[in-house]
Amino acid sequence: MENKFSICIPNYNYQDYIGITLESVLNQQYQNFELLISDNHSTDHSIEIIKEYANKFQQYHYKINKTNLGFAGNLDEVAKMAKEDWIIMLSSDDVMQNDALLEYNKFIDCIPENEHFAFCSAFEKIDGNGQFIEYLNAKNTILWHPSDIDQDLTLKMGFDVYKVPSGIMLQRCLQRFYSPFNFASTCYKKDTYEKVGGYSGSRLYNPDKWFNWKILAETDFVYFLDKPLFQYRWHNTNQAAGQLATGDLKYWVDEYRNCFECTAQMRKKANLEQDEIQNYFITHALKYSIRKIAVGDKQMAKRVYHFAKACYPQNVQKNKYNGYNWIGLVLFPISKYLCRKFIK
Repeated sequence: MENKFSICIPNYNYQDYIGITLESVLNQQYQNFELLISDNHSTDHSIEIIKEYANKFQQYHYKINKTNLGFAGNLDEVAKMAKEDWIIMLSSDDVMQNDALLEYNKFIDCIPENEHFAFCSAFEKIDGNGQFIEYLNAKNTILWHPSDIDQDLTLKMGFDVYKVPSGIMLQRCLQRFYSPFNFASTCYKKDTYEKVGGYSGSRLYNPDKWFNWKILAETDFVYFLDKPLFQYRWHNTNQAAGQLATGDLKYWVDEYRNCFECTAQMRKKANLEQDEIQNYFITHALKYSIRKIAVGDKQMAKRVYHFAKACYPQNVQKNKYNGYNWIGLVLFPISKYLCRKFIK
């Protein structure tokens, strides 16, 4: 069966990469897809490059936002353009291997038609010049376990395929405040996107994490294809690098909202109570603060620690990692060596 894909590309000021990304899509061995771009009012030469590709592919559509809608807003703008059954949200600095859609189409045909599911694949991490940094597969994550490997699907695909009931994966995600999927390689049904209300939610740094949690609440199973079918580009202007460079608390504001906005449906699916999720959030924040002490970043450690206290003071007081933070911040810098030993 030939499944149809909508490759959705949100762009903002990635003139150095958008052409490479578009070429990687156009060079797919499997050609049953539409290519969609929403430019978030770029101020570089991105728009000129986007327009140059208008005559290269028939199923190519783009729009230019009249104003910058923010990252999450632009994700929804391009997703709303999708007309095909399956959506892949591809960042405008990432790359698809030329057999990515071929493997995705083959995999979808292996799953029963009445099953609601979403999936992603492994990827290679590359730098701004396209040089290989590392390979990120299921073994590099905590969420996907060796026992999750489905032998039947692995035999059919020719590489390891992990399968997890969505409720179990949602529980794992909430316990660690992780996302189950890699942003560049995630694939989901268009009607699933519509059912969960898209990426809306005003998340500043990680709208995809909240979106993926909503997907987990609506699907039956999730899968990880352990073959590097995409390349994720790490450079000093992408979202993750920007967060590390600025030490911004926007990420933690998102995490706090992810905590208290978990719906009753999510909690039921994950078999967790609200107070448990609050405690997982606090543990997540306090362990992060300890890591910052370990690397000598006292300022960021203090900011995250006090932010956590402001969110749930009683939970912080009772958490076993509270003492490590208090001692670490008071005895800094001596304590950073102890914290390094602690987090290993």
